[in-house]
Amino acid sequence: MRVVRAGFPPIFKQKIRDKAYDVGDSCTLRVHVVGNPMPLLSWYRNEELLSEGGRVRIVRADDGRHSLTVLQTKPNDFGVYKCVARNKYGTVTCRARMLCGGKPRGTCDSATDAVEC
Repeated sequence: MRVVRAGFPPIFKQKIRDKAYDVGDSCTLRVHVVGNPMPLLSWYRNEELLSEGGRVRIVRADDGRHSLTVLQTKPNDFGVYKCVARNKYGTVTCRARMLCGGKPRGTCDSATDAVEC
C-alpha cells in the first residue's frame, strides 16, 4: 500500500520579530516554515526584493528553517523586513521592523526570539 501525503499551504512555525541593531553589527532574522510541497521563500526590505550578495546572506535549509543575515549593518538598513513563503496551495507572509539602536517595544530576549544580533 502506498501512502500519499496530501498537499497543504505554507505555515510559519516561527516568524520574524521586531529587532534593534547597532551599526556595524550583523543581524540575522530566522523563520521556520512548513508546507507540502516545501514552500519557496522570498525576503524583502521596505517592499524591495532582497537577493544574496554584498552584505546580504540568505540560508535555506531542507527542514524549512531559513535565515536572512545583514552583515555590517548601516543606519539605512532599518525598515520593514518581510518574508513570503509560497507553494502551489497558497502564500503566507510575516513582517518585522529592524530599527537602528535601542530595543523596540514588545520584543523578546534574543535568546528566545526569532532574531539574533
